[in-house]
Amino acid sequence: MPTKDGTGADFGAQQVLSPAPPEVGKWTHLAAVRDAAAGRYTLYVDGVAVGTSAVTTPWHAAANLQFGRAKYNGAYAEPWQGAIDETAVYDRPLGAADVGRLARQEPMTTGRPAKAAWDFDDAATSRVAKGASQVSPLVLKGGGGTFGVPGNVAGALDLSSTANGYASTAGPQLNTLRSFSVSAWAKLPKAESDTAQIIATQAGAQQSGFELYYSSSYRRWVFNRYDSDTAGVQPTRAMANLGKPAADQVYPGDSWHHLLGVYDSTLKELRLFVDGGLVSTVPFVPAPWDATGPVQVGAGSYGARPGSFFKGQIDDVHLYDRVVSKDEAGDLFKQHPQVKGRWKFDATTAGTPASSPDDSVGRRPAVLGAQAAVKPGAGWVGAGGLVLDGANDYAAAATVPVNTKESFTATAWVNTAARPQKKVTVLSAEGGVNSAFTVRYAPDPTDPQNQGGYELELPTADTAGAARPVVRHSSFQSDFEWDHLAVVYDAFADEARLYVNGHLEQVLDAMSWRTNVLPFQATKQLQFGRNKENGTPGEYWPGVIDDVWMFSGVASDAQIIKLGNGESLDTVPGP
Repeated sequence: MPTKDGTGADFGAQQVLSPAPPEVGKWTHLAAVRDAAAGRYTLYVDGVAVGTSAVTTPWHAAANLQFGRAKYNGAYAEPWQGAIDETAVYDRPLGAADVGRLARQEPMTTGRPAKAAWDFDDAATSRVAKGASQVSPLVLKGGGGTFGVPGNVAGALDLSSTANGYASTAGPQLNTLRSFSVSAWAKLPKAESDTAQIIATQAGAQQSGFELYYSSSYRRWVFNRYDSDTAGVQPTRAMANLGKPAADQVYPGDSWHHLLGVYDSTLKELRLFVDGGLVSTVPFVPAPWDATGPVQVGAGSYGARPGSFFKGQIDDVHLYDRVVSKDEAGDLFKQHPQVKGRWKFDATTAGTPASSPDDSVGRRPAVLGAQAAVKPGAGWVGAGGLVLDGANDYAAAATVPVNTKESFTATAWVNTAARPQKKVTVLSAEGGVNSAFTVRYAPDPTDPQNQGGYELELPTADTAGAARPVVRHSSFQSDFEWDHLAVVYDAFADEARLYVNGHLEQVLDAMSWRTNVLPFQATKQLQFGRNKENGTPGEYWPGVIDDVWMFSGVASDAQIIKLGNGESLDTVPGP
């Protein structure tokens, strides 16, 4: 990396060399990372860091990205003699785990969150949706609407009972000259209407910078961009189910659907994803233009006037200042939490061994092992709890109800008589050799009598000796006091989170979440009160476990708090 963009630059001051020469005729994966915060360049060869160099004098390269040649003192040089494949550039420093995935040809998302997000969990009496990511709030306009109604994920914006209601920011949130993406959950009214219904847009002077909507004339979900900000100009549309005429389309009303529209300025394309799947890709060849008006949810903008009002419910509108990939689109859809298992431990069914029912539609009963018992009055929620002696008691469902490589959430109530003096497990997802995740209590080795906390462990592989990334939370109550635990794996963000009694923890440099996490898929049982490590079961829980939930997808903070208050969630289908 030369020290300046000029003649006489020093090419050795910021240089990283691999210790071994390249092997001729063999594919080699290379990654170069510049970490501005750490002031360091790192070179990786086949997923392994082979050297670093300090960043001394960075400068901005404003011209073209070159493949197969370099430029020195105004002239191109060093032509590559061989083949190059699968080149990618990221606008953040990749960690060792990310580079390893790329070297193994595994999918990797950027993990960069939405630039703007509104979840509509605000109070029903509010006229303002505050949003997240330090964005402008959405304010109800026209005939209004209602925030916080039961939606697809916690609260939603309800526009079904208003005339020409919508919500709007004060100004733009995206630069529509560049790549961007917009996603939302939408529920059309039960009765089909004869007008277009706009979910989200960002207004221009005469047209909108984009529209995500349902077309009544085409009877399809649509993501479009107008070819210019001129009255009467036609849009370019990416539409679902292009192979069917409108008369043969099935109206998708009265049910929730996830929509994602993507504008890729590099490839000059529009893409539409419906319920996590790519349904349309079309070229967008006109010169992009910047829509500088407000974001509107529930209405389009035509000559700066609202129109094409949405008549149903809208939830979780997210705007991204980048391309959201195909893998991420699937993760966004799968993030929506769906109940896959609930064990109340209020009763047992007849049989040997005894079991406690799963109240979800999955019907995976927890079979009691050793002397484990469900005892009336022992639990925190409902009529009973699972009582374990800490020696060899446990319970197990025949299969893990979620794919642990995809987004999931697990919650449980637990207590113990005293602070355990060794690691003990609440819940785990069994693989062939290791548990794909383990939720446990772990004592502080420096002071086990008085210190310790809960852990979430997610081994990187189902093999002996695998790395075991851990998320820790210092909260713990003994003497039969109840703690509510919730673990979340967010595949979209590659992030694991551990909640205790409804809260994440951040104390100085200690945080109860971590990024760059990639669990393996559990293939065997869901275990209550023990785990598996290097092929051996152990870490038996000495106390009571109650009201265990498992969701595919990411439960919201509001849902976790609700469960932590001992309440049930309204789920369809499910308990």
